[in-house]
Amino acid sequence: MIETKCSNCEKTIWKYPYEIKSYKHLFCNGNCKREWQIKHWSGKNSPFYKGGLIERICKQCGKKFQVYPCFKDCKYCSQKCYWKTMEGVRPWNYGLTKETDTRVKKGIEKMSKTLTGRTLSKSQCNNMRKSMILSHKKKVFGFPKGNRKSFRDKESYLKGSLKMGKAMLIKWKDPEFVKKQMKARNITPNKTELRFEKFLNKILPSEYEFVGDGQLIIGGRCPDYVNINGRKKLIELYGDYWHRNDDPQDKINHYKQYGFETLIVWEHELKDLLKVKNQITQFNNI
Repeated sequence: MIETKCSNCEKTIWKYPYEIKSYKHLFCNGNCKREWQIKHWSGKNSPFYKGGLIERICKQCGKKFQVYPCFKDCKYCSQKCYWKTMEGVRPWNYGLTKETDTRVKKGIEKMSKTLTGRTLSKSQCNNMRKSMILSHKKKVFGFPKGNRKSFRDKESYLKGSLKMGKAMLIKWKDPEFVKKQMKARNITPNKTELRFEKFLNKILPSEYEFVGDGQLIIGGRCPDYVNINGRKKLIELYGDYWHRNDDPQDKINHYKQYGFETLIVWEHELKDLLKVKNQITQFNNI
């Protein structure tokens, strides 16, 4: 890996050679990337800019309206105009209902059986309803001017995603929220972690246990291995791909606030098990 700097905050990061050749701008994380895009990808500077709004004529009422180039195939200026064109058109189900057709009745009964026991909150129902309406609008109407600005305006979309990212960072500091997320994702140790755990048990039997599935949360973060004999020591196994943009010192400093010592072991270091063994023995003062 090659040392370079983040295009937004100029923090030192490590990247693979193909990334440096392929991308003009490199970032340490997603938030930095969004901040940089908000500064530089607005208006005509955006790579998605194609000349601004396009004028269209509604096929129903003949009224002129404006849309962005990505919605150039938009035919109608509003929902009212769309539904006017649908008057007299045969519906997709041929007007059949559960009272008039046995096939429809059987289909509804089958669906109700699969959904029994599943309860949704009011907010979940509202979110589902909104997403269905928005997807329908996007396909048919293309969000003409005045509707859903965030989907058409790149800058406001990026600002919204940045706010959402900050809100999620606050949530991930809550141990209960992290535990629920881990449980929902059904996280289990991967092949590399299982291999490292066997190696760890050979060197230090009954010393460390895998807790990367959410068993232990420290300040909103979940370590991989923890000492189970009363010593405040942690071991983190970093994958070369997934942690290529991470600074190991950030994780060490984070756990240090709570009185834990941390050893970072990289995936590529497992090729030399003797070297890893020396690191672990030194870390445990053996």
